[in-house]
Amino acid sequence: MRGTSLIPALLAITTFATAAEADCIGVQAVDRCLVGTWKMTGGGPQEWMRQNMKGAPIVQTSASNNTITLSADGTFSTGVVHSSATITATKGDTMRGTGNMTIQASGKWSAAAGKFNICPVTMSSSGKVNIEEPNGRTMTMAMPKMPVKNSTMTYTCAGNTMKTVKAMPRGTAMTTIYTKVP
Repeated sequence: MRGTSLIPALLAITTFATAAEADCIGVQAVDRCLVGTWKMTGGGPQEWMRQNMKGAPIVQTSASNNTITLSADGTFSTGVVHSSATITATKGDTMRGTGNMTIQASGKWSAAAGKFNICPVTMSSSGKVNIEEPNGRTMTMAMPKMPVKNSTMTYTCAGNTMKTVKAMPRGTAMTTIYTKVP
Protein backbone atom coordinates (compact mmCIF):
# COMPACT_ATOMS: atom_id res chain seq x y z
CA MET A 1 0.00 0.00 0.00
CA ARG A 2 1.23 3.45 -0.81
CA GLY A 3 -0.22 5.09 2.35
CA THR A 4 1.74 2.89 4.77
CA SER A 5 5.09 3.99 3.29
CA LEU A 6 4.37 7.55 4.46
CA ILE A 7 4.53 6.62 8.16
CA PRO A 8 8.31 5.88 8.26
CA ALA A 9 8.95 8.99 6.15
CA LEU A 10 6.98 11.19 8.55
CA LEU A 11 8.81 9.71 11.54
CA ALA A 12 12.15 10.36 9.84
CA ILE A 13 11.20 13.99 9.26
CA THR A 14 10.14 14.66 12.86
CA THR A 15 12.57 12.51 14.88
CA PHE A 16 16.32 12.17 14.46
CA ALA A 17 19.36 11.29 16.55
CA THR A 18 22.65 9.50 16.56
CA ALA A 19 24.36 7.84 19.51
CA ALA A 20 26.50 10.98 19.90
CA GLU A 21 23.41 13.14 20.21
CA ALA A 22 20.63 12.92 22.76
CA ASP A 23 20.92 10.30 25.46
CA CYS A 24 18.52 11.22 28.17
CA ILE A 25 16.72 8.53 30.19
CA GLY A 26 17.94 5.95 27.68
CA VAL A 27 16.27 7.69 24.73
CA GLN A 28 18.49 8.75 21.84
CA ALA A 29 16.03 10.80 19.80
CA VAL A 30 15.04 14.44 19.57
CA ASP A 31 11.93 15.86 17.93
CA ARG A 32 12.81 18.56 15.36
CA CYS A 33 9.62 20.44 16.27
CA LEU A 34 11.12 21.07 19.74
CA VAL A 35 14.48 22.41 18.52
CA GLY A 36 14.79 26.13 19.22
CA THR A 37 14.29 28.61 22.06
CA TRP A 38 10.96 28.50 23.87
CA LYS A 39 9.41 30.99 26.28
CA MET A 40 6.87 29.89 28.88
CA THR A 41 3.63 31.73 28.08
CA GLY A 42 1.05 29.89 30.19
CA GLY A 43 0.53 27.47 33.04
CA GLY A 44 3.70 26.26 34.74
CA PRO A 45 4.67 26.20 38.44
CA GLN A 46 2.92 29.44 39.37
CA GLU A 47 -0.42 28.32 37.93
CA TRP A 48 0.01 24.87 39.46
CA MET A 49 0.54 26.44 42.91
CA ARG A 50 -2.58 28.61 42.47
CA GLN A 51 -4.63 25.51 41.66
CA ASN A 52 -3.20 23.13 44.26
CA MET A 53 -2.12 25.04 47.39
CA LYS A 54 -5.40 25.04 49.28
CA GLY A 55 -5.57 27.16 52.43
CA ALA A 56 -2.70 29.35 51.27
CA PRO A 57 -3.91 31.56 48.45
CA ILE A 58 -1.06 32.95 46.43
CA VAL A 59 -1.44 36.68 46.27
CA GLN A 60 1.19 37.35 43.65
CA THR A 61 3.60 35.34 41.53
CA SER A 62 5.98 36.31 38.80
CA ALA A 63 8.79 34.82 36.77
CA SER A 64 11.12 36.46 34.30
CA ASN A 65 13.43 35.10 31.62
CA ASN A 66 11.56 31.78 31.69
CA THR A 67 13.13 30.31 28.53
CA ILE A 68 14.62 27.00 27.48
CA THR A 69 16.80 26.40 24.43
CA LEU A 70 16.63 22.87 23.01
CA SER A 71 19.49 22.20 20.58
CA ALA A 72 19.45 19.66 17.75
CA ASP A 73 22.40 17.82 19.34
CA GLY A 74 20.25 16.91 22.38
CA THR A 75 21.59 19.54 24.77
CA PHE A 76 19.54 22.21 26.52
CA SER A 77 20.02 25.34 28.61
CA THR A 78 17.58 27.56 30.42
CA GLY A 79 17.66 31.29 30.90
CA VAL A 80 18.45 32.56 34.39
CA VAL A 81 14.90 32.42 35.76
CA HIS A 82 13.99 34.87 38.52
CA SER A 83 10.73 34.01 40.28
CA SER A 84 8.88 35.30 43.31
CA ALA A 85 5.71 34.45 45.19
CA THR A 86 3.74 35.98 48.03
CA ILE A 87 1.55 33.59 50.00
CA THR A 88 -0.97 34.53 52.68
CA ALA A 89 -2.40 31.85 54.98
CA THR A 90 -5.73 33.00 56.38
CA LYS A 91 -6.71 30.04 58.54
CA GLY A 92 -6.92 31.49 62.05
CA ASP A 93 -4.35 34.27 62.43
CA THR A 94 -2.90 35.60 59.18
CA MET A 95 0.62 34.56 58.23
CA ARG A 96 2.41 35.86 55.18
CA GLY A 97 5.33 34.48 53.30
CA THR A 98 7.38 35.86 50.44
CA GLY A 99 9.92 33.94 48.47
CA ASN A 100 12.42 34.76 45.75
CA MET A 101 14.40 32.27 43.72
CA THR A 102 16.88 32.27 40.87
CA ILE A 103 17.53 29.07 38.94
CA GLN A 104 19.41 28.01 35.81
CA ALA A 105 20.04 24.56 34.35
CA SER A 106 21.72 22.85 31.41
CA GLY A 107 22.13 19.28 30.29
CA LYS A 108 20.61 16.82 27.82
CA TRP A 109 17.12 16.28 26.49
CA SER A 110 15.33 13.70 24.37
CA ALA A 111 11.85 13.17 22.97
CA ALA A 112 10.09 10.18 21.44
CA ALA A 113 6.61 8.64 21.41
CA GLY A 114 5.03 11.73 23.00
CA LYS A 115 7.46 11.75 25.96
CA PHE A 116 9.78 14.71 26.58
CA ASN A 117 12.78 14.00 28.83
CA ILE A 118 15.01 16.53 30.58
CA CYS A 119 18.31 15.36 32.12
CA PRO A 120 20.06 18.26 33.88
CA VAL A 121 23.82 17.99 34.20
CA THR A 122 24.26 21.30 36.01
CA MET A 123 21.74 23.30 38.01
CA SER A 124 22.28 26.36 40.13
CA SER A 125 19.62 27.77 42.39
CA SER A 126 19.48 30.31 45.17
CA GLY A 127 16.85 32.23 47.03
CA LYS A 128 15.23 33.00 50.34
CA VAL A 129 11.88 32.83 52.06
CA ASN A 130 10.62 35.43 54.54
CA ILE A 131 7.80 34.43 56.91
CA GLU A 132 5.85 37.02 58.87
CA GLU A 133 4.04 35.49 61.83
CA PRO A 134 0.84 36.95 63.37
CA ASN A 135 2.82 38.20 66.40
CA GLY A 136 5.00 40.35 64.13
CA ARG A 137 8.04 38.09 64.32
CA THR A 138 9.85 37.58 60.99
CA MET A 139 11.96 34.60 59.98
CA THR A 140 14.23 34.41 56.95
CA MET A 141 15.38 31.08 55.57
CA ALA A 142 17.53 30.13 52.61
CA MET A 143 15.61 28.41 49.83
CA PRO A 144 16.72 24.78 49.61
CA LYS A 145 18.93 23.97 46.62
CA MET A 146 17.01 22.40 43.76
CA PRO A 147 18.05 18.77 43.22
CA VAL A 148 19.55 17.75 39.90
CA LYS A 149 17.18 15.03 38.75
CA ASN A 150 15.80 13.75 35.47
CA SER A 151 12.22 14.45 34.50
CA THR A 152 9.77 12.97 31.98
CA MET A 153 6.52 14.54 30.82
CA THR A 154 4.16 14.20 27.90
CA TYR A 155 4.23 16.85 25.19
CA THR A 156 2.64 18.10 22.03
CA CYS A 157 4.31 20.40 19.53
CA ALA A 158 2.84 22.13 16.50
CA GLY A 159 4.32 25.13 14.72
CA ASN A 160 5.32 27.71 17.33
CA THR A 161 3.50 26.12 20.29
CA MET A 162 4.66 23.42 22.69
CA LYS A 163 2.62 22.05 25.59
CA THR A 164 4.02 19.83 28.34
CA VAL A 165 2.08 17.94 30.99
CA LYS A 166 4.00 16.75 34.07
CA ALA A 167 2.43 14.31 36.55
CA MET A 168 2.87 15.62 40.09
CA PRO A 169 3.07 13.54 43.29
CA ARG A 170 0.17 15.55 44.78
CA GLY A 171 -2.56 17.59 43.16
CA THR A 172 -3.27 17.96 39.48
CA ALA A 173 -0.75 17.52 36.69
CA MET A 174 1.30 20.63 35.83
CA THR A 175 0.57 21.88 32.33
CA THR A 176 2.92 24.41 30.74
CA ILE A 177 2.51 26.23 27.43
CA TYR A 178 5.54 27.53 25.52
CA THR A 179 5.82 29.76 22.46
CA LYS A 180 8.84 29.53 20.15
CA VAL A 181 11.05 32.63 20.23
CA PRO A 182 11.70 33.89 16.67
